[in-house]
Amino acid sequence: MNGRAEIRRRYHLDKESISSLSKAFTLSRPTIRKHINTIEELVYQCQSG
Repeated sequence: MNGRAEIRRRYHLDKESISSLSKAFTLSRPTIRKHINTIEELVYQCQSG
């Protein structure tokens, strides 16, 4: 499963704290907050060159 989706699911549905998510994913708390506030998944497009 995608890491960002997993973070959002555990935060919103399982009511897990940002601190515990930070420890579980070994990411900083600001990064966890950024992933929680992400509305949609990032989509990268190839550049033809």
